[in-house]
Amino acid sequence: MDNWLRNNNIIRIVAVVVGLLLWVIVRLDVQNASGPTQPTTVSQTYTSQSIKVVGLDEERYTLLSYEPTKVSLTVIGTAAALRRVEIEDYRIVLDLTDVQSGEHLVSLTHEGFPSNVQVVLDPPNVSVSLDEKERKEVPVTINMIGSPADGFTAGEPVAQPNRVNVTVSSSLADQVASVVGLIDIDGARESVRQQVKLVALDQDGAELDVAVTPNVVDVEVPITSPFKTVPLQILLEGETPPGFAVGAFEQSAGEVTVFAPQAFLNSLEFYDGLRINLAALTATRTFEFDVPLKDGVERIDPGKVTAKVTIVPAVNATLPAVPLTLNGKRAEYEYRVTAPEAGTVDVLVEAAPDIIKNLAADEVNAIVDVSNLPPGVHELPVEYTLPSFVEAADGNVGTVTVEVAAASEETSGEPAEPADDAEAPEDGSGAAGTPGGGTGSGGGTGGSGGSTGGSGTDSGGEAASDGQDDGPPA
Repeated sequence: MDNWLRNNNIIRIVAVVVGLLLWVIVRLDVQNASGPTQPTTVSQTYTSQSIKVVGLDEERYTLLSYEPTKVSLTVIGTAAALRRVEIEDYRIVLDLTDVQSGEHLVSLTHEGFPSNVQVVLDPPNVSVSLDEKERKEVPVTINMIGSPADGFTAGEPVAQPNRVNVTVSSSLADQVASVVGLIDIDGARESVRQQVKLVALDQDGAELDVAVTPNVVDVEVPITSPFKTVPLQILLEGETPPGFAVGAFEQSAGEVTVFAPQAFLNSLEFYDGLRINLAALTATRTFEFDVPLKDGVERIDPGKVTAKVTIVPAVNATLPAVPLTLNGKRAEYEYRVTAPEAGTVDVLVEAAPDIIKNLAADEVNAIVDVSNLPPGVHELPVEYTLPSFVEAADGNVGTVTVEVAAASEETSGEPAEPADDAEAPEDGSGAAGTPGGGTGSGGGTGGSGGSTGGSGTDSGGEAASDGQDDGPPA
């Protein structure tokens, strides 16, 4: 042992070991005195964060405003915790559940943040203004854009439905002036049908941000070509068999509307093309027609018509002392009927009983044409103009004698001259294409016929479809 203590190397080794032990002891004491290490806390602030509105009873209330609309958000926690926060995944909430009409201060909440962070909102509350909604019924107005093709006319737009509901806050209800939709008809040649979106406008025409129910309606704009309404002529041609007469004639439409170019319509006075032949009718009959389309005509309304011809047994009657009418007299001549001397004739007529019953003498004319006659004695035919469905019967005077002489300044002792020139009756009796009657020369044969419809001559006809007998003549 003494030898070790006298050995310098041994002493150095022992000194090193003792030093190491002392260092270890001191180090352990320092750690025990300071305690465990605390983690560091940090924060992150996000500005201008949007607010999500939830819980609003949109059926009853309108959110007029809330202020502010954006807030600042501060998240506090450890650095590790903040690194896990993705701000896009979380939201700031304004919950309006159970909030009623008026001004309110409502607290904001946040959702979706992890539990190991603290969230601070600035400001924590917002001012909210709610207004109660009301429903207002408003008519729909449809405005047309453009014009139809040349010669075509646009009618009034028809919207279905034609009234809609506007849901608006009570404070804005009076600002709703109209609900309007637009439809384009530019260049249209036929009716335009579209679904049209509606918007509510104020009195200045500015669009209002309100709910329109429904906000889309079906709209139709009728587009028509030029048209004209004219009489429809159905021509009765031929004569009824002997012993029968037309008692009445009826057609389902007296007029038709013709759709055609304006140039065609300018000269159109009536529409014809339909005919009924009386020659084989011994009983009442109804005819059905498809109204024909002439060249250039696009459409006719109505396109179908019916006509009923009532056939009855004919009866005869005599209209006494009908004055002879001289047509075509010239001022430089005097005219005198020498036979018959009275200047009148008895006119025998044939027609249906009801027509004969109501027939007046002044409805019948006996006409003698004296135009272009030189002086002398002339035997001239008599033509009879008669009302509709009245015919001259057998036995009428066929000719008369007329003396034509140069006019003298004084005439005396001469028989009274027949009535001066007279035009045919204004009702057009006997004119081609007019009802019934006709002209008779001399002793006309029995039978009642003629033509009916409008004035004018027929320009091509269409035979009637087979009708149904309505029974034997009365």
